[in-house]
Amino acid sequence: TGPTLNYVDMFPWEDGSDFPEDFNWKSPSRQPFFKYSESEGMVPTRDPRLYENVACPGDTYCDGTTAPVYMNHASYKSGSGFLIMKYILQFFYLVLQFTWGAIQNVLGFLLFLKNVRCEHAFYHGAILTFHEGDWGGVSLGAFIFINGKRGDEYKKTVSVHEYGHTIQSLILGPLYLFVVGIPSFIWCNNKKCIAYRQEQNKSYYDLYCESWANRLGEAVTHEEAPHK
Repeated sequence: TGPTLNYVDMFPWEDGSDFPEDFNWKSPSRQPFFKYSESEGMVPTRDPRLYENVACPGDTYCDGTTAPVYMNHASYKSGSGFLIMKYILQFFYLVLQFTWGAIQNVLGFLLFLKNVRCEHAFYHGAILTFHEGDWGGVSLGAFIFINGKRGDEYKKTVSVHEYGHTIQSLILGPLYLFVVGIPSFIWCNNKKCIAYRQEQNKSYYDLYCESWANRLGEAVTHEEAPHK
C-alpha cells in the first residue's frame, strides 16, 4: 500500500504555512502539488520533503514518466491513497545503475572510496560527494562528485547537471563512457577544446551530452542547471 492522503496533508505549503485540514480536493482553491509557469515549468507548491517521500501527481520519476493522479476518493475502494513512495523508485534506480550501468558505477564506487572522508549526501537517489580537490564535477553512474569548496549556487546548479548525467547512465548503460564520459572529459580538459570555447564564445554546456544532461536534470529535479 502507498501513503495515505492524511500523510500527504501533514506537509505544509512551500512558504511553511500549514496545509489546511479541510482542503477541498474536489474544487481546490490553489494547486496542492505543482503550479505551471511558462518560464519555469512545473513549480512545487509544497514542502520539498513531500516530494522526496511521495510520488505526487505531476511529479517525474527517475525514468522520466509522470506520477499518477491520487486515488483517495470516496468512489475508489481498493487503494489507500497515493500509489507509491519515491524511495522505492530510488531503490530500483540504484539496482538498474549497478546492473545495466555496472562499468561506470564500479569506477564511481572506487572514486567514492578515495573520497570517503568527504561530506556526502543522498540526492534524488544518487550518492553525492563534495570532494576537496581542485577540479569541478563528475558523475559515474549513481555517484556524483562536485567541488565542496565552491559556493552554494555552484553546488546547487551543478548537482542538477551532474544528476542529469546519472540519468544518461540509466539510458545508455555500458555505452555511457563512450557516448558521454570520454567526450565530456575531452571537451572539459583538452587545450584545443578550451581554446575553441574561448574563441567562439561557447559555453561548456553547449556540447551535446552536457546540454542533454541539463535537460534531464532539470526535468527530474525541477531545479535549474547551469548554462554558462
